[in-house]
Amino acid sequence: MEQILQHLGILGLFRGKAQQRRGPCPVHAGTPATMPIKNYTCSVQLGKNIFHCFQADCAAQGNVLDLWAAVHRMPLYEAALHLAAIFHLSRNREEAPVSTARKPAAKTGANGTVITANGS
Repeated sequence: MEQILQHLGILGLFRGKAQQRRGPCPVHAGTPATMPIKNYTCSVQLGKNIFHCFQADCAAQGNVLDLWAAVHRMPLYEAALHLAAIFHLSRNREEAPVSTARKPAAKTGANGTVITANGS
């Protein structure tokens, strides 16, 4: 969460020294230059990587990916790919080779003969 806020240029607008900080909501407050400095409607929990906006019209909340998706107005999947590209993160599930489906092993009878679909 801290890296995301730093990348968005708003980490310095959040107040507090502990894991929980409050500041302007990056989802509805606009760009860092136009954000109201004393409008602390957003709470972030750096240790848990979650955020919550307390303004009724916004009420955005979630984890790092939810914040990235909301700020950039993207669906979650696209936001995940975008976030991985920006921070040079591996996309293991997508980059892993697709495994080929194995054929089930042939069933054999007690005497070692192969049993076919029609039972013979």
